[in-house]
Amino acid sequence: MDSSSLLQMIGGGGAASGMPLEEKMEKAMKLKEKGNEQFRANEVKQALVSYNTALMYLHSTPDDKDAQREDVKKAKVLVELNLAACHLKLGDTHKAIVHCDKLLKLEPKNPKGLYRRAKAYSTQGSWAAAADDLAVSLEIDPANREVRRELAVCQRRADEMTAARKRKIAQGFFAAATDADDKQKKEEPAPQTEEKKEEPKTE
Repeated sequence: MDSSSLLQMIGGGGAASGMPLEEKMEKAMKLKEKGNEQFRANEVKQALVSYNTALMYLHSTPDDKDAQREDVKKAKVLVELNLAACHLKLGDTHKAIVHCDKLLKLEPKNPKGLYRRAKAYSTQGSWAAAADDLAVSLEIDPANREVRRELAVCQRRADEMTAARKRKIAQGFFAAATDADDKQKKEEPAPQTEEKKEEPKTE
């Protein structure tokens, strides 16, 4: 169950909407830590519930003060990162990408968010998209060897896919040209041969 569903279940924030900001943040952070413990214990589905509930509290916070908004934003980024990690571990790359998209809207240069989205893209076979994210991540953190290694793999696979696509297109043009040539040959009239008249035979 995601945070939006949880929010609807409690009437758009219900009890949470009446809490002071400090209490909401405290509950959200406790739930995040609980989710971390569950994730480390390989209780990934339980961790998802904890993270989504934490996000529900964060979504119900007011954002009328700059300092509050920044604290809430940082907390949302952390929880979205953890949700992406859960979905990656469960093999749901689509949802992992959705959560990475959300956190990267809040913090476009987040290297972990870029890396996790790249992992999801590469699992889907979207090597070029993965390489794009890893390249940006490497610009932010040039010393990260794992990102550098993953980037090399993704770039190679993306180049292989591009080359294979070009070969397929070339083969398609060749096949089309061959078919057209064969068709033309079939449509050409056969050369006329003079019919040999049969000579009358004697008895």
